[in-house]
Amino acid sequence: MLERNVETTLFAAVGLILMGTLCSGGWLIHRLQRRVASLENKLAAIALAPGIGTLAAGLAIGVRAPDFRLTGLDGEPVTLDHLRSARKPVVLVFTEIECVPCTQLLPTLGYWQRQHAAHLTIVNISRGSLEANRAKSAAYGVSSVLAPTGREILHAYRALVTPSAVSIRPDGAIGSTLALGEGAIGALLEETLNGLRDGQPPETFPAMARSKMGVQSL
Repeated sequence: MLERNVETTLFAAVGLILMGTLCSGGWLIHRLQRRVASLENKLAAIALAPGIGTLAAGLAIGVRAPDFRLTGLDGEPVTLDHLRSARKPVVLVFTEIECVPCTQLLPTLGYWQRQHAAHLTIVNISRGSLEANRAKSAAYGVSSVLAPTGREILHAYRALVTPSAVSIRPDGAIGSTLALGEGAIGALLEETLNGLRDGQPPETFPAMARSKMGVQSL
C-alpha cells in the first residue's frame, strides 16, 4: 500500500513538472511571437518613414553618379574619376565591417573581383576603420577596398542597406538600380556583363558564381 502511494505521488510530481514545463514553454513562445510581431511593425514603420525608403532605393538610372574621395587600404585617396579611368563599368559594392551578411559575401566578392577584372572594376566600399578593413580583406581575399568612416557616401548613393551594389557606366552615369543582397548583386554583375557581351565572343567572359541572398539594414 505504501509502495503504491509512493508511486502515485511520484507520478503526480512528474505530471506537475511536465505541466509546468509546457506552460513555461508556451509562455516563452507567446513572448517571442509578440516580440517578433513588434519588431515587424517597427521595421514596417521605418520602411515607410519619410526619407528612409528613398535612401534605400538607390539613384535613378542615367543620373550622374556622385563623385567621392575615399581612402584606400594603402592610405591613399581614391576618386570615382580614378576608378573610371580604365573605361570599364564600375560596380560599387557597399558593405560594413559589423554587418554579418556583408562578411558572408566577402569570399564571393573577392572571387568576382578576380574573375571579372578584365571587364569590370568592382570596388568594395566598406564602412569601418582602415585596420579592420585591412584584416578582413586579407582574410577573405578582397581587393580594391575603400574605407569610409561615415555614412556620407551611402546617403549620396541612397544605399543605406548592406550589402548592396550599383553599377556606374563608363560615361559616369548610374547604370543600374540598387541591388540588395548577395543574390541580387550577383544578378547585377551578370546583367552588366551581358551588356558588354554584344559583339564579343561569349567565351571571353567567365561564368558568374551563384550564391544566396543576404541583407542587413543599417
